[in-house]
Amino acid sequence: MRLALAGVRHFHVHHLLDCVKHSEGVELVGIFDRDEHVRNTFANQYQTLGYSSLEEMFEVGKPDVIACFDIHSKRAEVSTQALARGISVLCDKPPVTSLGELEALKNAALASQAAKFTVLLSERYNPPVMTLKRIIDQGCIGEIVNFAAFRPHKLNKPDREAWFFRRKEHGGILVDLAIHDIDVFQWIAGKKITEVAAQAGNLSCPEHPEFEDHGQLIFRAEGNVTGLVKVDWLTPAAFPTHGDCRYFVTGTRGTVEVKTEGDIGTLGGTVTVCTDSRPPYTVSLEVPETDLYSDFFATIAKDLPPPISLADVFHAAEVVLKARDAADSRRVIALADQN
Repeated sequence: MRLALAGVRHFHVHHLLDCVKHSEGVELVGIFDRDEHVRNTFANQYQTLGYSSLEEMFEVGKPDVIACFDIHSKRAEVSTQALARGISVLCDKPPVTSLGELEALKNAALASQAAKFTVLLSERYNPPVMTLKRIIDQGCIGEIVNFAAFRPHKLNKPDREAWFFRRKEHGGILVDLAIHDIDVFQWIAGKKITEVAAQAGNLSCPEHPEFEDHGQLIFRAEGNVTGLVKVDWLTPAAFPTHGDCRYFVTGTRGTVEVKTEGDIGTLGGTVTVCTDSRPPYTVSLEVPETDLYSDFFATIAKDLPPPISLADVFHAAEVVLKARDAADSRRVIALADQN
């Protein structure tokens, strides 16, 4: 399987390439990035070809699959072009920055007969989140009533490029960060979100007026379930990981608290359960047998459905885009009929 990289603007790409090193039958055939210095540095580091245009990479590299880690506002364009050529796409989150891009990408993915598409919603492979899913599926806390997620991240301001602080290119904090937690909710609850309200602001970066360093959204889902997602770029510099993500789930017969390690690829964290019949106890963590990258490569090789369904990918993207619109307009926004 021939793999090419379309944009290398997020550290997640290094985790992908670590996986490729141990994956039989996957060959890195080149890298495209709009920045010549970035492209050449990366190509030299991984001893592969650097392409100056996306078209050159498609024509010369002839990839079977691309991994898109381009800047946020370019990902939909790259993905739709690849899918139109029958090339499968693994896209970093967020896959889109506007509802127009979402519609175009959805049409391209649904129209493709052979190419697969998914988004790097990696929390599904995070041991404490997998454990949360198991507890919910076992009915330990009854029916989900309320879901809360907290996703603080380090900004690392000196290392960020100028595009990151511009709304049109970045998409905003809700689109960038909250998509993970919306996906976790729909995965563990099996319910779609029907309406959303949100707020976002900026206190730490006045020199970047378009940037948002904090935000939160509240939602209502099918079955009258409610939820809250809080995100920020304010994790203290001295904190040992990039983030300190938490989940709190309330059910009709109990609660679950989840603490993750905050970084992709980590195996730590804790999950604490309390039920009507048992005081708080800590449960052992699930250990993933594989990862999203390997599973996606397998779906291409074996012509299977992608590890995260198109319906889930596009619903999560729609929710966070509508949440951003809700924050901008200061109103509650309903999502399309989920039936």
